[in-house]
Amino acid sequence: QALGLRQGSQQLCSAMGLKSVSADVLSVSTVRGQHIPMVRTILGDYVPCGFNHGKTVYQKHTGESIFMYYWDARDGDDLSGWWFGEAVGGTEVWGLASTHGASPPHTGWKIPWDAKMAQHGILAVAPKSGPPGICATSGGPRPKISAPAPSA
Repeated sequence: QALGLRQGSQQLCSAMGLKSVSADVLSVSTVRGQHIPMVRTILGDYVPCGFNHGKTVYQKHTGESIFMYYWDARDGDDLSGWWFGEAVGGTEVWGLASTHGASPPHTGWKIPWDAKMAQHGILAVAPKSGPPGICATSGGPRPKISAPAPSA
């Protein structure tokens, strides 16, 4: 399956005019959220394919319009952190982890994004083992992936 992800990411990179480099494919799983439609939408593998606010953007490897991305504090601390949504900075969002690390956190996700607190076991993000071959810019300017801040 890792080979399939690698080939798929190379095709996506090529279609976007990007070159392949070593980077992690991330896998999103749940222990307690199988019954929640938003969680089922999010589950799966994500490949890096762009940048926003200085951090990698990940898209569900199926090509669906489901992204995991970082939004900085320019629109307020309560809207900053790692998001799951239908577009980078879009208005349809499902989850938020209010952390600011270089990559998405393993746990601490709120589903829905405006829940009072994260539920243990609702979502886990972890690197998927497998060969490299994920999108990155080809030395030129990074693709501009910018949009209004996520909102309710």
